Amino acid sequence: MREKKSGAPRKTPEGGMRVTFYLPKEMARWIRDNGGSSWIRNKVYEAMKEENKMTFKVLIDGNTFDSFGSVKEAKEYAKKLNSQIWAFADRVNAAGENENEIAKRGILGFQFANAKEFRHWMDENAYIEIEEESEDGESIKKEMWEDF
Repeated sequence: MREKKSGAPRKTPEGGMRVTFYLPKEMARWIRDNGGSSWIRNKVYEAMKEENKMTFKVLIDGNTFDSFGSVKEAKEYAKKLNSQIWAFADRVNAAGENENEIAKRGILGFQFANAKEFRHWMDENAYIEIEEESEDGESIKKEMWEDF
């Protein structure tokens, strides 16, 4: 039977790897006392975040509604918009003969000629996306958020 090796792995399944730094003794002790590799990792992430300054845009049907500095804030806003859209759909569906009048009022700046057009928009275009954008305006990643 083979023994499990101790110590840090050369590479992790997530793509991480062991790195060796040569530091003065007092610096190494200080880092170890203040969180070790976790402290270093967190400081590097902070520096990378400052360097890249990401923006997360919330879009519906390709139209930007707002921009946020974190994906968490963008998701919370997307949930709020999603709730508003479904509440409006419930009002249209419960309106009976007045459904066209309710649909014509529109929601979030989208206008509809009648309830049929609104339902088509709900089926085809009412998807919420969160787009990750770098400081220079380059779109890095776009994700559709169907399930919140």
